[in-house]
Amino acid sequence: MNANPQDAPIRVLVVEDHDIVRKGLVAVLAGEADLRCCGEVASADEALRAVDALAPDVVLLDLQLGGASGRDVLRALAGRPDRPRILVLSMADEQVYARALLREGADGYLMKSAPTTEIPLAVRRVAAGGNYLSAQIVQHSLEQASRGRAHAGVLEGLTDRELEILDRLARGLTLRASARELAISEKTVDSHLRNIREKLGLSSSRHVREFALAHRGGSG
Repeated sequence: MNANPQDAPIRVLVVEDHDIVRKGLVAVLAGEADLRCCGEVASADEALRAVDALAPDVVLLDLQLGGASGRDVLRALAGRPDRPRILVLSMADEQVYARALLREGADGYLMKSAPTTEIPLAVRRVAAGGNYLSAQIVQHSLEQASRGRAHAGVLEGLTDRELEILDRLARGLTLRASARELAISEKTVDSHLRNIREKLGLSSSRHVREFALAHRGGSG
């Protein structure tokens, strides 16, 4: 992040491909005396050029962009020694990827369904060198932890193969990739997944993946 005088506004680059949403984000920033939108762009390529040209303090980055994704921008910026801070903006149904995105270099994760009052708070937090998770993510994590305590003993009832599959889901592998890594068929993986759902009392494969992420490191 660039050095910023204490009384200078935090300079934010808005990267969002939907014009109405982008203008709304710019308007929210304009209402805060200590924040300033230094640029607004709609694509990954424009984002990388704007970072070079404008040297923002914070990039407010939508994950879903036309062409290359926001995740590509995140990966491109993550390795830079003097990169801006990155606040990812994403849809609520992508909440299970928040931890992975933070590991890839994001400094914060804000859901699009969050109230607009969260945006300035999140920008300030990441600009100050901290990390930010949307309030909904925190609540979701608490719910996961609660489910985890309820299911902790059930892990002992999983077979070695089911634990191996759970571990691969925790690492973000798809069913196909899990099957390839374990040298078994995708149909067999799907069968094991159904067994895992039944044993854990979970209603969908998505919930199994969330459970796996919440228990990463405890299933192997």
